[in-house]
Amino acid sequence: RATKSGLARDTQLKMNQKYDSDVASQCLAYIRDMINANLGTGESPVDLDTNGSMENMHAVLKDGVYLARFGNALIPGSIAQKKYAKPPTMAFKCMELIGLFLEVATKYEIPDQERFQTVDLYENQNMNQVTVCIQSIGRKALANGQMGFGPKESAANPRNFDEETLRAGQNVIGLQAGTNK
Repeated sequence: RATKSGLARDTQLKMNQKYDSDVASQCLAYIRDMINANLGTGESPVDLDTNGSMENMHAVLKDGVYLARFGNALIPGSIAQKKYAKPPTMAFKCMELIGLFLEVATKYEIPDQERFQTVDLYENQNMNQVTVCIQSIGRKALANGQMGFGPKESAANPRNFDEETLRAGQNVIGLQAGTNK
């Protein structure tokens, strides 16, 4: 891919400035811990490098193997083990595994705006969005009773008032009615 110039270069620099290596390190550690906690039959434990640099995160996740195993830890049996048993070397196979992980993220009810595109990871275009997706999965996992990380996801808190309380609120004159005395 040719180096970007002009407006595309400025946009790429802004996206890269949003990247936080500490958050990326937490995301990689979370992936490693989830995979090791939910090992399937015939799978070996993982000891991936949790250095949060953009280059390391890209190198670790680019082939999609760890993401596929992570997807199976989230929803068991969602990705066939034979798909990632041997690390792929061809680009379309790597992108297929990343795409399968994104399907798991969709099933896990991660919102569209928090998921990344395959090209964001495979071509190292927007690694910040990759960390956003993994953080969102961590929050959702905590809400689902699985191992997760990050702040607790908010829950609905509906208010139900009876008719008398609603009518009483209509009789109050607010301070915006022309006076504050």
